[in-house]
Amino acid sequence: MALLIAPQNFDFASSVYFMCRGACDPVNIVTPDVWRRAFIEPDQTFLLEVKNQGELECSFLNDSSPDRPINKIVSRLLGLHDFPKTTSYIPKLLRARMRQGRKIAMPTYPTFFEAAVQILLGQQISVLAANAVRARFVHTFGNSLVFDGKRYWAYPHYSDVIAKAEASSLQKLGISRVKAQAILGLARFCENSADQIDAFERQPIETALEKMTQLYGIGRWSAEWILLRGLRRLDVVPAGDLVVRKAVAWGFGLATMPLEEEVRHLAADWGRLGGLVTYQLLCAYNLYQQNKEEKNA
Repeated sequence: MALLIAPQNFDFASSVYFMCRGACDPVNIVTPDVWRRAFIEPDQTFLLEVKNQGELECSFLNDSSPDRPINKIVSRLLGLHDFPKTTSYIPKLLRARMRQGRKIAMPTYPTFFEAAVQILLGQQISVLAANAVRARFVHTFGNSLVFDGKRYWAYPHYSDVIAKAEASSLQKLGISRVKAQAILGLARFCENSADQIDAFERQPIETALEKMTQLYGIGRWSAEWILLRGLRRLDVVPAGDLVVRKAVAWGFGLATMPLEEEVRHLAADWGRLGGLVTYQLLCAYNLYQQNKEEKNA
């Protein structure tokens, strides 16, 4: 076990809550104070547990453990390296509105493949429908391990998809033909293009976006979220996202929802942390909406 000192004001419960893809998420198993996740890859298998006890207690629960230090794994997955950051460049009204969101760290997907597929499966359908499809994808192509009588599912590795999946089998899960072809293409891309994936982390934003959108089924909306949540490009703002535009309108107290170009103009002042600010604003807006719905229930 390793102890990781949580950043001041870090909201563990909300951070892992927003990490989950709904109550049916088979990969991230969370309670308000515990997060567990299994990793099954060609060269390693381990079950990670993080407990919030003021400090974060980080453990590998099974006999196997990866060659990377556990504190580095947890810090990256939970996004603790970027938390907290200064808010001096955020306007006063926006800072007040997103106060709760500032306590939430932005988690990172463990791999480019997982980030791309999860985001792709969320395109142009409802959140509930997307999460149901995501769960079926994991149960069909992922692997699992059993610990203390409970089964834990790991997200499919791209090699599992190459070995097991066809477009028709993906479509049986409720995935469209275009998305099925895109997932197969992403698996092959990950198998053959490790250098290009590494380059995405270093290239200028527009260069990375241009290269990524050449992948079948990946448009600018998906590419921006992949860069932000998968490769931790904190300077990327998904300004065309509908909910981001709603969150910006709420955060700035605007009477109408801004256009994509207006969001980019407003976010220009957030500099290299624009994507992180956007994510925390989005979380604050979602919490506001949840509280509003509970009061009206």
